[in-house]
Amino acid sequence: MNAEIIFTGMLLMVNVHDADPTLTEPAVVAVKAEATPHMMRHVPFIAFNRTTTKLTVSDNHSARAVPKKTMYPGAENWSVFELQGELEIVGSTGTKPTVAPDYDDAIASRDKYWPEAKGKWNYNLVPKRGEKPKKTEAAFFMRLRSGTLSPGEPLVNEWVFPLRKGQTKPYGGKFAREVKYIGFQHEPNAITIVMKDLATGAVIRKLIFEPKGNSGVVLYVGNNVDADLPIIASGRIPLADTKVTQATHFSFLNKSAPPNFPNPPIPKRIIPPNPKGGGISDGFCGPTGQP
Repeated sequence: MNAEIIFTGMLLMVNVHDADPTLTEPAVVAVKAEATPHMMRHVPFIAFNRTTTKLTVSDNHSARAVPKKTMYPGAENWSVFELQGELEIVGSTGTKPTVAPDYDDAIASRDKYWPEAKGKWNYNLVPKRGEKPKKTEAAFFMRLRSGTLSPGEPLVNEWVFPLRKGQTKPYGGKFAREVKYIGFQHEPNAITIVMKDLATGAVIRKLIFEPKGNSGVVLYVGNNVDADLPIIASGRIPLADTKVTQATHFSFLNKSAPPNFPNPPIPKRIIPPNPKGGGISDGFCGPTGQP
């Protein structure tokens, strides 16, 4: 059975090369981002297309349908289920994924956009080897034990970080707004994801995704505001909102460094000569590479 997970939104792709033996094994961490006066809550979610995929939940919880939007046809065929805790794919073994050759250049890297913070971590969010993040900091945590990681769709616009000491030009680009995950081990005819409490390890529930026919299973796993979900589900590229000039959501991604670490960077959007307005923002809030 073909299986693919697409990571998107406010996520930390941690130690994917397994190069730092002090950090957690390769993993994805969703930063907990509750609502503020200036930002809607980010929803940690898994999304699937109901026309091609069946979801069975081990308790009485159920997924909710993505609302229909004229701008994003097909989104109404998708449903989302809110995630929490530690996520494990049943049948997945191994120690680390393969990383595609073009991954490092495509994913915004903290070592490049915040070099002063290199090797400095908020271990409550980016845990040490063999540990887990705190549930007060992380919405979910998922180790990557096998498979291949590669960049997905790029951002529409170019985003540039503030110039740092020692740099001759600012770090920037049309970074990947998705990370694709394929070739991971799973059950023969399903992807079963076990959700566990981050503090106790107790099983919360199981999500079983099975293909309808021979289409395989494609899942989006992310951490986005509700308004983004129809865009993600429809596979469309968001239109640029000319009012958005800074990726302010990076203030949450910057929590991967120790609290109050100086000079946290907020990238700015390069405005094209003839921008097209309307639609939701092509905001940049991850995924990011840690380091």
